[in-house]
Amino acid sequence: MRLTKKQIELAREYGHLSDREVLVATTQKQLDDILKNVDYGRQTIVIYGGSYSGIGDSATIKYVSGNATIKYVYDNATIESVSGNATIKSVYDSATIESVYDNATIESVSGNATIKYVYGNATIKSVYGNATIESVSGNATIKYVSGNATIKYVYDFCFVRVCSADAKVNIQSDFVSYVETFKHFMFKKDTTVYKKAGGKIVEMMCKKGQKFQSQNASKCRTDRAFVVSITSRDGKETYDKVASDYDSSFVYEVGKEVVAEDYDEKIEECSRGVHFFLSRIAAERY
Repeated sequence: MRLTKKQIELAREYGHLSDREVLVATTQKQLDDILKNVDYGRQTIVIYGGSYSGIGDSATIKYVSGNATIKYVYDNATIESVSGNATIKSVYDSATIESVYDNATIESVSGNATIKYVYGNATIKSVYGNATIESVSGNATIKYVSGNATIKYVYDFCFVRVCSADAKVNIQSDFVSYVETFKHFMFKKDTTVYKKAGGKIVEMMCKKGQKFQSQNASKCRTDRAFVVSITSRDGKETYDKVASDYDSSFVYEVGKEVVAEDYDEKIEECSRGVHFFLSRIAAERY
């Protein structure tokens, strides 16, 4: 493989960080060529800048930096370091990233993926499934933690938002900004709520004192509601009944109360119950 001038310069720059021959990719084609013939026993791979569709199988990348963008890291792939302004769109399966720092961004971490260290000004937008982050420190930000995700330790001045009661987050500093957006609530008065079903808008009434829950401060869930009206999205047409999008036997009928006999009290957005929004606009946009 013939090296470009940029690859040669970067190989020299990163060479002192490894006792192996450094192979540098700045384009998808270069990375594809490298992965076909790499000898991990004596060579190491660096990605600098460029846009890449994915890294999978058991590929091992030592550094991802510059303004590099990678769509997917999956299977048993390993990246030792993500830094600079690099972005990885999704990390899943059993993929591992050793460290994320500087201004690097990981948009989503899911499946059984693991990130060992997040620090500096790094941002992780979403962590869910059974994903694990071992340590978060510095000024790092974790925007959304849900599902059964685990963050083992959070230090320093980090920000973490937790959106699931099943997520496990261990805070180790009084200066961490920690926000929980999953809660049980109670209606203080009879309240009109809305949902979308079959492309139609169902207007319902929940009673004063009735309990409901919300995992993300938007979509809500309760055990029952009285159906007031069913209309088209623009409100011009009316209907007598409409079936749930998820259970055709669960029917919303005007003038009758719907009851979810198997209502799940555990705080989880997509579980059993009567789902709704607190505004018609939110239901229309869903």
